[in-house]
Amino acid sequence: MITHTEEYKTKIVGVSFENEDGTSRQEVIELCSEGDALSLEHYYYKDEDAFKVTNLYGEALGNLKKELTEKLVEKYDIATIEAADVEILNITGEDKGTLGVNIQITIT
Repeated sequence: MITHTEEYKTKIVGVSFENEDGTSRQEVIELCSEGDALSLEHYYYKDEDAFKVTNLYGEALGNLKKELTEKLVEKYDIATIEAADVEILNITGEDKGTLGVNIQITIT
């Protein structure tokens, strides 16, 4: 059986906001490392599809960009997107005071 794999490299957005439970996304990111596995969790934001990017403990680091979300939802069903392999490529901004996270999403 031949499977097709697509990879998407992107930056997580909304990393400077707090999570719904009041936790700091910046503090969650501080505990992450390059190569860490992450997950995508579908939800609706203002009646539109959105995806939280979470660590293995379910803590949100931020979200996928709206444009990438729209592209993925158009191409795949929600379950396929949530089952994607997500990995931290690198963490940026240590010298700027606000951490950022670049990720790779692999959908098979």
